[in-house]
Amino acid sequence: MLFSKCATLSIFAMTALASITAVHADGLPVPVKMKPNHGVSFDVGAKHAVAYFLSESGTCQLVLTLADEPNWDGVQSFTATRFEAAVPAFRETQYRSTEGKVIEFECHADAKMMSVKTVDEIADKTTK
Repeated sequence: MLFSKCATLSIFAMTALASITAVHADGLPVPVKMKPNHGVSFDVGAKHAVAYFLSESGTCQLVLTLADEPNWDGVQSFTATRFEAAVPAFRETQYRSTEGKVIEFECHADAKMMSVKTVDEIADKTTK
């Protein structure tokens, strides 16, 4: 129980460091633009996600945190996943969730802007 409260507090503390824009739709079907030190909050399947980045030497220093909805009624574990990536300008990176969603991040010129969107992962059904 103490761990779950600490994990929740750390997520809230992280979000307090950046100005957060909430996106209410399930995921981000069109790219959403982020500025350095400004984050975006969105849903990825059953998980809540918060992403932000810092601009350092022409590179987007990305931080993505995903977590399940906390259950305060009983003793349950609360697991948060943190993904970090250094993305050079004009490059992109992806995070694949366990629920079959892909979150795409693209770093723009001089690392002054990042775009983020979610897409459904398409399984390869070809046989070899």
